[in-house]
Amino acid sequence: MRITLTENELTAEVLYEMFRLSMEEYVNETRGTPWDDRRERTQFLDQISIESIKLIRADGEIVGFIDFRKNGESFNLHTIHYSGVAIERYWINRLG
Repeated sequence: MRITLTENELTAEVLYEMFRLSMEEYVNETRGTPWDDRRERTQFLDQISIESIKLIRADGEIVGFIDFRKNGESFNLHTIHYSGVAIERYWINRLG
């Protein structure tokens, strides 16, 4: 499996939907309350920096994204998000 980072071609709404589809179940379990789409969407869109997004691809397929920001002389990895099992399988296979 080949993992690459590419320039973002997705809208903030599409990135939010990726986030929601993969995180809703876990957020509901952690908080013990149903997903509040208005709250989650607002928080996600307020925090994301669309111009610093890179897409994570596994064999060309989009499986996630990172929000990697320049901060003065250094860089900050603000968000890393992936969906599906493609990357998990890759690392399990690599690590044995």
